[in-house]
Amino acid sequence: MTNNEEFEKILENIDENGPEPQEEPERQYYFIKKARALVKKNVGRTRPTINLECHNLWLSDECEGQ
Repeated sequence: MTNNEEFEKILENIDENGPEPQEEPERQYYFIKKARALVKKNVGRTRPTINLECHNLWLSDECEGQ
C-alpha cells in the first residue's frame, strides 16, 4: 500500500460532521477532510462580478500645464 492509499484510508474513517478531535494528527486529518468537502461543494461555482460605473469621477489638476 502506498502512502497516498494509507492517507486516503485514514481520511475515510474521519467523520467531518462530528466534533473536531483534540489530539494531533487526527485533528489535522479532520480539517483536511472538511476542506476537501468544501472544495467539492464549491467546484465550478463562480463569483458574481461587480460592475462599477463612475459618472462623477474627479481627477486632481496636479498635471495641469505639462
